[in-house]
Amino acid sequence: MLDSERSGNPKIRSMPAMDFGFHGLVGLLILIGDIWAIINILQSSASNEKKILWVVVVALLPLIGLILWYFMGPRTGKP
Repeated sequence: MLDSERSGNPKIRSMPAMDFGFHGLVGLLILIGDIWAIINILQSSASNEKKILWVVVVALLPLIGLILWYFMGPRTGKP
C-alpha cells in the first residue's frame, strides 16, 4: 500500500519518461562535461599514466573530477 493511499491523499503524480526535472538536466550537463573532459584528456600530450589517472578521477568523481581536471589537468599540445 502506498503512503498516499494510507493517508487518503489522491495526488499521485505519474512521471513521464522525458520529465527530467532540474536535477536530471544538471546530471546530463555533468555527463556531457565529463565526456568532453575525457576526450580532451586522451588527446593531451601527457604520459599514458597521467591520462589513465585523470580518466579514473573524472569517471569516479564526476563533478569534483571535472572541476579538478579543468584547473589542474593535462592540456592539449595545441599552442
